[in-house]
Amino acid sequence: MLSVFIDTVFSWIRERLDMPDGQTGAVAVIQRFSSSLALNPHFHVLVLDGLYQRDQDSGELHFHCLPRLDTEEVKQLVAQVAVKVERWLARRGYGYEDQDRDDSEDRM
Repeated sequence: MLSVFIDTVFSWIRERLDMPDGQTGAVAVIQRFSSSLALNPHFHVLVLDGLYQRDQDSGELHFHCLPRLDTEEVKQLVAQVAVKVERWLARRGYGYEDQDRDDSEDRM
């Protein structure tokens, strides 16, 4: 699931900056517990706010920063991530349809 999130964000950054060959990066930590030690697996992720691209002539790396994001752009990215994560979960049998299914269906 983490790779789905990171791949989606990286693709979104490349598309936003119109740099399909640009490289970005992230650091992720999986936290398994909440502060009360209850089981609560979740991710903490830091993502670069731009892309590195190598200059064809000099070979030097240049960083291209994303412009400041507005609320609507963040909403669109969150929606993209949600769709892809839901698909990932559904392929593994954890979809919304499982929550709505009546137990009597399983008995038949």
